[in-house]
Amino acid sequence: MKAGIVGLLDAPNETIDTIHNSTIQEGIEYRYAIEPSETFDDTDLPQTVQSGQAAMEVPEEVEQIEIHDGEITSNTNVQTETKYTQWILIPGELIIVEDSGGQFMYDLLSVELNWEAHRAELDLTKMASDYEETQLWKMGFYDHFGTAQKGVVYGDNVIEDQDIGHALGESQINQLGLQYEYEGNMTKLTLAESGYVELYQPSEFTSGDFAEYLVEEVDDYIVGVYDEE
Repeated sequence: MKAGIVGLLDAPNETIDTIHNSTIQEGIEYRYAIEPSETFDDTDLPQTVQSGQAAMEVPEEVEQIEIHDGEITSNTNVQTETKYTQWILIPGELIIVEDSGGQFMYDLLSVELNWEAHRAELDLTKMASDYEETQLWKMGFYDHFGTAQKGVVYGDNVIEDQDIGHALGESQINQLGLQYEYEGNMTKLTLAESGYVELYQPSEFTSGDFAEYLVEEVDDYIVGVYDEE
């Protein structure tokens, strides 16, 4: 796993044991599970990094249209949908889930372990400034006064573009693509202000390597909880 949404974690410095449980809603049992799969002790982090998967059954209302006795009828039935995500845990610090749909993991951690997790917000404006000497191959911007008020720009060192570079330098950044050398490896990734990070290179990075990279290179740019409203 080398991509996902970074979540801030208020929890003890502990790994997760296997959890299988259920809840009753309107007389129907819905099951959920958290299953660790790997641990990584070979990183430079002081904690043991852990990865795994989680799933949760949830009720979903489905509208069904039928033709009955010559009339079109509409009925709503409750069906069971199963949500799923892979995850990476950096104990006491961060929890990474695959995408926004995987944020149900936060609820499971709260119910089962009394841990608190929230989607992180990244300050990509500061990160773009700090990494301006590297290759910035993508920049999403907003809050710019002028003709180009918001947008996403792709290219080689887009900040140096004669047409749009000045606007990028005066804007807030909500998407960022970087390419640079990290610990002897050419690293290419994309980040979003809303906490999503995807590492394209190095391709051989493990989930443990990805966790170490997030702590060493991204953690300083977490500025709080992302407002999803």
